[in-house]
Amino acid sequence: MLISHQKKFIFIKTRKTAGTSIEGVLQQFATPPNHPVTHAQPFMDTEHGVVGARGLGGQTDDPLWAHSSASEIEKYLGKEQFRTYTKIYSVRNPFDKVVSWFWHVAPHSLRDDLANNPEKTKWYFRNWLLMRPILPRDRKLYKINGKVFEAKIIRYENLNQDLESLSFDLGLGLSTEAMPEWKRGSRKNKGLSLTQLYDKSTADAVRRAFSFDFSQFGYDKKVPE
Repeated sequence: MLISHQKKFIFIKTRKTAGTSIEGVLQQFATPPNHPVTHAQPFMDTEHGVVGARGLGGQTDDPLWAHSSASEIEKYLGKEQFRTYTKIYSVRNPFDKVVSWFWHVAPHSLRDDLANNPEKTKWYFRNWLLMRPILPRDRKLYKINGKVFEAKIIRYENLNQDLESLSFDLGLGLSTEAMPEWKRGSRKNKGLSLTQLYDKSTADAVRRAFSFDFSQFGYDKKVPE
């Protein structure tokens, strides 16, 4: 997560939505000039802004981390500044997000085992999902005290265009060509489409778990091709 005092925005980092890459592009507005952008980032609070601890750069007593909730950010920053600063977060089609999460939490040995085995991948994915794993629903990042706050939305499916629009609206002068891709590579079996991975039971499980996302962000409840 980031707070920029210079541009008066708060980037709330959701999971499996290219959040770390977006954070890498926006961090320059929350740190002193020429501060390096690295994946492992210690907590930082300066006159320029705040950067939540990221990756192995964090300490157990850091007040804010990469995925701190909206309520935690509001408490740290203060209600008035939280209200007046532009809030930003990224979202992703829940069906695709859950698949990305599956590969993220899968042990490395399992990822390698499934890399060239589509049928085994489907079996593992469907059984994993029906066991009701903890999923990245991120509702605490969209709401405070159960209420949705106004925010600018960056869609994973429209990443560059939405970042360009955000850059224009906030006067950032961004270049998305320099966006880091720190977390690519977890998804090993890329030959399977979403419709091949999901069956009715697993698709229904995602629809139930992400009912808020489908309603709030307008994603189609049909599994994408």
